[in-house]
Amino acid sequence: MLGRGERLGLAAGIVLVGGVLGAALAIQYHGYAVERARLQEILDEARAKVSQGREARRHMDSICVEIARADASLAVLKRKLPSQPRIKEFAEKLMEEAAQRKMEVAIDHVERGQAVPHVPGFRSHEFTVRMKGDLAEVATALDRMRQERAFTLRSIRQMETEAELRVAVLSFEWAPMPSAVAPPTPIDSPGLFLWPYSQRIASLRQRCRLARVEASQYRWEIAQARELAAKKKLLDYIETVLAELEAEEPAGGEQPGGTVSAPDSPSAKPLSPGSPSRRT
Repeated sequence: MLGRGERLGLAAGIVLVGGVLGAALAIQYHGYAVERARLQEILDEARAKVSQGREARRHMDSICVEIARADASLAVLKRKLPSQPRIKEFAEKLMEEAAQRKMEVAIDHVERGQAVPHVPGFRSHEFTVRMKGDLAEVATALDRMRQERAFTLRSIRQMETEAELRVAVLSFEWAPMPSAVAPPTPIDSPGLFLWPYSQRIASLRQRCRLARVEASQYRWEIAQARELAAKKKLLDYIETVLAELEAEEPAGGEQPGGTVSAPDSPSAKPLSPGSPSRRT
């Protein structure tokens, strides 16, 4: 028979061993739970790519057509909204339009480009244009110019046969479309798991590998679908911002929209006499 001291020592040893085992199991379970959540996220992502790839493959003909249309629209916008303001070319074209309509044009007070608040990528380059002649012809010249370049009118000061306009030519910082894909999260990771956690983790890792292999079969289709989505997002952003900027009412003018329209345009309104004022 064990003495009292021996029994107490044995009991303390059992408690100590139980505590160590319990702590080890708790640590193992925590590590297992974290790893399981990480692998489940990888598995969900791979399955989502498979679903996306299958859908893209079914509609690949239309996706390719839409990409071509988006490229054409972006090409038009890059001509209207270049990365460099090219104010000299704009001014020369405006003078050419004015000469064809027997108007006199003077351009001065060119200001350095400023970022447009709250619309990343856009810059505004302002200068003053003084035009003398038939004001309806002034409107026609501006409408014609708007087909080729993006600009807004900050102010309009006009008299009987003269108009002084504060013009802001717009440019956009075109960034290359992202092409590199981030490396995939590794499936395997260091960690020692005891049974039954080790078996469960091994099974989940195998499912992740199989799902990624299946997703890789749709790599090209997924890339095309993502390219189309990125281009559409960029187009929507630029077109929305341009519409909002052009809708601003210029100081000293009565026509909303920040534009002066030719008599035969859908939004035609003649230049109306306004008080000599300028937006600052």
